[in-house]
Amino acid sequence: MSETVVISPHSDDAAISLGSLLYHIYLPCSILVPFNRSLENMLGIDNEVTELRKKEDKVIADKYGFKFIYGNFLDTSLRGVPWDEKRTKVDVDLLREVSGWIMKNLPKDFGRIFYPAACGEHPDHIICNLSIAQSHEVLRKNSAMYMEQPYYLECPPIMCSLVEVEFCTSFKREMLSAYSSQITKERLDILAGKITKEYYFLWGNSCRV
Repeated sequence: MSETVVISPHSDDAAISLGSLLYHIYLPCSILVPFNRSLENMLGIDNEVTELRKKEDKVIADKYGFKFIYGNFLDTSLRGVPWDEKRTKVDVDLLREVSGWIMKNLPKDFGRIFYPAACGEHPDHIICNLSIAQSHEVLRKNSAMYMEQPYYLECPPIMCSLVEVEFCTSFKREMLSAYSSQITKERLDILAGKITKEYYFLWGNSCRV
């Protein structure tokens, strides 16, 4: 059976944006996580937050069958320290490194590749997007861009079809509850309450799941 690959800038991005779809349709699934954003790593001290988040990932992996692969690239220069308000230009050297790491860690027998559409224009998400978008034609044909919740693109990219997948909010809430250190109750109510669909784009006119 071919393996699904998700490029997830940080480990919770895949579960937030595609968790229900991946579990019900696209197992087995490897989640490639290029960036490590813990404040400890940014400041060069002990990685307690990193280890906590990896423990949360293990809960997801054990319960839902996802496999996490970490790149451990720091995105300090991309978003500012420690908040998200700052937007910087794409680091070309980092893009090259991340792209090379992704290609190196693709499973030998992979099927569909999901990668972020960078809806929120975060530089780390843009780097993940470009790593696949600029790759060779065969890889692009097997790929799909997902919308990172809670962002939404009103207009699909040229030559793409939007696929909407409705999910069970109680299932999604249970899954996202594993990320208690990262997702507040208020945010959970939005991601698995007010939002009831996962979205991705397919190249061409096909709308099959």
